[in-house]
Amino acid sequence: MGPALAAFLIACSEAPAPPPAVAGSAALEAHSAEFRRDIIEVVPGIHVAIGYALANVILIEGDDGVIIVDTTESLEAARTVKAEFDRITDKPVQAIIYTHNH
Repeated sequence: MGPALAAFLIACSEAPAPPPAVAGSAALEAHSAEFRRDIIEVVPGIHVAIGYALANVILIEGDDGVIIVDTTESLEAARTVKAEFDRITDKPVQAIIYTHNH
C-alpha cells in the first residue's frame, strides 16, 4: 500500500466533526414555547387551537353543532385538533370556513 493511500485511509477513519452549534437556538426554543399546543377558550363557546399547525383553528359552538374556522395544512394536524375539540363537545360539525390556504 502506498503512502498516499495509507494517508487517505487514515483520514477517512477519523470520526466526523460534530455539527456546529445553531446560532440563536435559545431564541428559537423561546419562540416555539410561545406557540406550544394549547386550546384556549376565548369566550364561552369559542375555542382556539394554537400551535397545532401554521394557522390557528377556531371552534364556534352553536345550539345544534359547531363551525370550524381553518382546518390546518395537513390531515394529521387536522385529526389531532379535531380530537381535542371532541373533548370539548360532541356536537357535529355543521360548517367549515376557510379564511386562507396554508
